[in-house]
Amino acid sequence: MRSDSFDINTRYLKEPPPPFIETGYTDFKKFYETFAKKKIQLSLLIDYCKNLKKNKITPECLIIGGSFLRNEDSKDAIIKIIAVFKPKMKVDHKSNSKYFSRNGEAFQKYKGKIEPIGRMTIADPMDVNSLQGSLIDDLHKDHSLDNSFAKVGLVKLSFDEVVPNEE
Repeated sequence: MRSDSFDINTRYLKEPPPPFIETGYTDFKKFYETFAKKKIQLSLLIDYCKNLKKNKITPECLIIGGSFLRNEDSKDAIIKIIAVFKPKMKVDHKSNSKYFSRNGEAFQKYKGKIEPIGRMTIADPMDVNSLQGSLIDDLHKDHSLDNSFAKVGLVKLSFDEVVPNEE
């Protein structure tokens, strides 16, 4: 990602954005760390992922959306997260409620900075074209824009890059 990847008016990825930008966590972090106020959300994202890993919940990847992706420094920026799992990874109902719902413990802990909004299971999380559904569609829409149906691009991060095994 580069600064010229963003629309100068909306400060989101240029229209029409690709449905997803696949990027490594290092590049993602390097780009958004240039905004002083977004460093907090980045550290909370790592904390959230470490909590998942500690509880033996390991998504294949994370779909990131929300106002955090805007190319501006804002203390109100929110990272919205959808965790994507392979079919073999089973997440019990209690963990699903705790970590991936708007009423869960994780949502309350990171309120106003990170919003874990759901999870999905697909056969091949690496196939970007198979990432579809109402959660993805809703995340593509930014209801703060004048046109609430305008689509914004999302970022796909490998979970293992956010919290490598050696940590």
